[in-house]
Amino acid sequence: MSRTAAARRERFLPYRYARGGLDADVRAVTLDGETVVTPEPDARVVALDFAWTRAELALTVRVPSETVARVAPEGTRLDALAIVIVLRSPATLLRRAVRLPVRALDAPLEASLALDRDELAGAVELRALLVRARAARGAGGYATLRGARLADARSWELRVDRGREPRGEHLDVRYRRFSEDEVLPPRDRQNVYVLDADEETPILWLNAEHERVTAILDSRGTVGRQARLREVFFDLIAHSVWTQLFLRAATDLARADDTLYPWQDAVLDLLLRDVFPEVRRAADRRERLVELHREDLPALLARLDAGLQRRHDLGAHLTRLADEEHGK
Repeated sequence: MSRTAAARRERFLPYRYARGGLDADVRAVTLDGETVVTPEPDARVVALDFAWTRAELALTVRVPSETVARVAPEGTRLDALAIVIVLRSPATLLRRAVRLPVRALDAPLEASLALDRDELAGAVELRALLVRARAARGAGGYATLRGARLADARSWELRVDRGREPRGEHLDVRYRRFSEDEVLPPRDRQNVYVLDADEETPILWLNAEHERVTAILDSRGTVGRQARLREVFFDLIAHSVWTQLFLRAATDLARADDTLYPWQDAVLDLLLRDVFPEVRRAADRRERLVELHREDLPALLARLDAGLQRRHDLGAHLTRLADEEHGK
């Protein structure tokens, strides 16, 4: 299965799913049998960017009863559920999983994971999932297949190399032919782009079948009509994409007083300066965001729209395109 299909399938699951519904923590890391590294719980990062040979991770996962009530029919037995802890190192193609039975709800379940330094490189992600341990009879709105994902937790990063770009601060842009995507609803297959935001790094998928549009987006000229069109095309797409990213981050913050992904903090840190230019402190801007999100969402959207227009200099780009059309 392609990455885009997997990402979209999670985003458009045909059954109940609890994003961020589990609590998963790295309690400690023992290196070479003696050195203990303390994780950074707020950043959800473990710094391992120094010399070591073998690591032992001590983990805890908690399955809240309210999460099970959301994603499984009433009366579901605990032995019908399981926890899967997945570690991925894309640079070395390593994928390792540890499976735990769900023995209790609302209580920490302990696990351990052993790693060798020479099997890791670059960005290493650790993620906990709640899955069905066995198939069930059909129940409207609930997953029934064995192995189906029901919930996940905020992921952790093992930082094993120095000098890597911070996670979550850049949007990954890729091309795909939407007509060949069986997961994408047919009504959306003529669209220009789709944003997958349920990722550690959001992915903006551009429809490669709009060849004239993609040719302009890929152009590198700085003068002339094509350059002016590229500016406006990017403005149109960026305005919508930033709005989606901002609202996803703001909604998670307002609901749970926390964000789920590092990219959400990066988006809020960047755009809240535009939304609340009169507020000086970052913490005060976040408090104002939560307040306005809960009390007057249209007013928040109006502030965001105005800020994005200023940030992208939309007026100047449209004026330059108009001047180009009139030969100025």
